[in-house]
Amino acid sequence: MRVGDQPGSALHGQASQRLGWLVAVMRYLEKLGVRQVLAHALPDGRTSPNQIPVVEVVLALFAAVLTGGRRFAHVERTDEVVQAILGVQRMPSAMTLVSAHQRTKIVAGAADRMTQGRSRPRVSKDRRVR
Repeated sequence: MRVGDQPGSALHGQASQRLGWLVAVMRYLEKLGVRQVLAHALPDGRTSPNQIPVVEVVLALFAAVLTGGRRFAHVERTDEVVQAILGVQRMPSAMTLVSAHQRTKIVAGAADRMTQGRSRPRVSKDRRVR
């Protein structure tokens, strides 16, 4: 039990309210077909048999944010109830989210460079990357 979840405190019931919102938001996202859109938009090239599908990683991040998480590590505070709400087999660890974030930054950086008409960064005479 976290601080503030004790009966009589001003924050009592906040955790259950967050789960209520999570249920509502996840049902709405399911109606919109967000799972299918994410699967199409985020192809997964990883080959490990132990991997968590990328769609489930994104949904776990959504859940962490919607339940008040402020850091990647907060995704590890979830329990079986959140797993059931998300419809995932297992929750990713904080390190899984960090590595996914790093891959995203690398891919986004490469895409930015390619859309600027160059495939690799330019290095000026003073060795600054531009």
